[in-house]
Amino acid sequence: MDLALALLYAHHTIESERLLTKLMQICRRVHGYDHSVTEHTLTALEYVKTRLINIGMGTDLYQALRYENGGQKIVMKGLIIDDKKRDEEKLLNTNSKDAVPLTWTPVVVHSLRCDIHFNGKIGDIRAYSEDNRICEIHFEEEGLEPAVVELENVRILFDSPEKE
Repeated sequence: MDLALALLYAHHTIESERLLTKLMQICRRVHGYDHSVTEHTLTALEYVKTRLINIGMGTDLYQALRYENGGQKIVMKGLIIDDKKRDEEKLLNTNSKDAVPLTWTPVVVHSLRCDIHFNGKIGDIRAYSEDNRICEIHFEEEGLEPAVVELENVRILFDSPEKE
């Protein structure tokens, strides 16, 4: 558990999510569903899988849930004010081009015309520039150097695939 959280705080969200997913399976098998260790691991996994966004240049946080209309719209829950009241929050949607994923959010790169070898690659956002809407992506694939990508060329990765 400590390693998974250390990975998360180091902005290695994909690795953290995968480790917690494996740990969750082990906890359920060894301790059962109602054990405190299993419940603690589930809470950590749910936290890691939460995808937070801002809208435009705002500072209000929303929880991104999924894309709709071929990726043109993003469904979100918000406004995130209090973690304990998340179930009461309304579902909203907005144009996905207005959604700004937070640093550490797992993303997949798409539709690049130059550097097309990055298309389809997944990684974590490690930095973001509001001025020109670009983000720095650190890829999970070994040998791929970090890349600066326009925000319109990334999509939030809601479910991390198993590592090959």
